[in-house]
Order: sequence, then C-alpha cells, then structure tokens
Amino acid sequence: MATNDWAVACVQLHEVTWTLGVYALVRTGTRSGLICNASFAREVGKAWKELKTETTVEERIETWTIDGEVFERRVQVPVIKRVAIFHRKAIAKEAKKNKQARMPDCLVNQLWRWHHKLGQRYVVEWQDKPVGSKKRSVANLCYDLGFGDDVVRHTAVTWGMQAGTDIRELAGFIGMTVEKRYGHHSDAYMKGARKALGGRRLKQAA
Repeated sequence: MATNDWAVACVQLHEVTWTLGVYALVRTGTRSGLICNASFAREVGKAWKELKTETTVEERIETWTIDGEVFERRVQVPVIKRVAIFHRKAIAKEAKKNKQARMPDCLVNQLWRWHHKLGQRYVVEWQDKPVGSKKRSVANLCYDLGFGDDVVRHTAVTWGMQAGTDIRELAGFIGMTVEKRYGHHSDAYMKGARKALGGRRLKQAA
C-alpha cells in the first residue's frame, strides 16, 4: 500500500471510530435509524435534537462572619442551564405517542459542542451528511467483540431496569414498551408474588 493510501485509510478509520463513538454516546435507547438521521435543526422527515437554554432556580447557602460569629442563610439564585430535547417524531410525520425525551445532563454539553463549535448539522454525520444507518459499522464492531444484534438498545433498557428506574419513565424515555420483555431485570419484578409466597401469613380479621 502506498504511503498516501495508508494515510487516507488511517483518516477514514479515525472518522469511522469517531462516528461510532458519537453514536454510542447518544445513549437514549432510541431506534438506531432515528439517531443516525437526526438533525440539530428542524428538517422535514427527520427527528431532531433541540438545543436551548432554560432559567432555573437553585438554592444556595450564603455565609458571612460578624465579630467572629458565622451566619448563614439560604438564597434562591436564578441559573441559566443548557438543555437538549430529542424530538423523535420527525417533522411532518404523525406519531401515536409523545416522542420527546430530555437528554441526560452529562450529554448536553457534548451535543452543544458538536453543533455550535464543530459545526455539525447532524447528530451522527459522515462527510457532512447523516450516516443514515450504522448497521454495517456496529455489526462489524459487535462481531469483533462477540456481542449480539441490537446490543446498544437492549443494553440501555437493561441498565435502566437494573438501576431501578420506574418502568413508565423508562418506557417514555426509550420510546417503547419495556415491561414485558425486560421486566425481569428489575429488582421489583414479581416482588408482590415473592412476598405472598415467602411464607408470610395474612392477618386474620378480628
């Protein structure tokens, strides 16, 4: 392989790795097609991530010292906070359910950086265009690591259940029903049945 060809191959490998890294970071448990086509701007036929700021109120403690005695008080301070909202419902398409989800705080700053500093128009893009599908790249990666298909979405739901997340909240965030298929991962799964069959007798009415 010529030197130039090797250099080009290295650059392409870096770009592919970066793209997969971005896809992995956007860990919303959403179907891959929506993430891979999502835009940072409103576009017909595409899901999009809305980046905006909100003013919230935080409670803080102020302290001061008078004649060696320390005093403190609680004050409410307005704070401007960055937020990111994932609109799964594509523009001009109908949706049966509410398809919005607020992104985790740890991801918001990354999204702002990709869009406002790096100039990305799409959340997961390749050569200034949405990747459209990650199936081949992720499939190759999962094969190399010995993972199965749809590992990213299934893992997101499983982690959510194991962390004790409320089932309805998790279903709304992921955008699909989770109880039937993933309910057994929750500590609360069949909790009532376990108690009932655990040898405890019901109290008799007086």
